[in-house]
Amino acid sequence: MKSLLSSNYQNYSKSLPFTGGFFFTLVSFLKIDREVLITEIVV
Repeated sequence: MKSLLSSNYQNYSKSLPFTGGFFFTLVSFLKIDREVLITEIVV
């Protein structure tokens, strides 16, 4: 199981500079933006 995860992680890190990295950055940015909006609305 651990070897399977490590191989998947290596494949993912290889594709990171392409669509994977862009998608991950976009999702993390949207998540941070949503959290900031929620905290501003609550405060």
